[in-house]
Amino acid sequence: MRLIAICSCMLIFLTACGNSNQVYGLGLVPQKVTGDENSVKVFNVYSAGDAFPLASKWCSKYDKEAVFEKMSIISANFNCQ
Repeated sequence: MRLIAICSCMLIFLTACGNSNQVYGLGLVPQKVTGDENSVKVFNVYSAGDAFPLASKWCSKYDKEAVFEKMSIISANFNCQ
């Protein structure tokens, strides 16, 4: 039983590591990036600096740059300009 629990935990950790939106090492919940060509929201971050690489990647799809707008508890909002 203990071996099954250990294997299950390892699987969860490894799954989180494989996510391209994972900013924090072994976090169980990866960051969620949503938006459109004008703005982007990065959920599950502690600071705008942590979210910036994901926001920048999002805005670059529209040949724009991410500009920080505001922080809301664990979400960072950016404008794509």
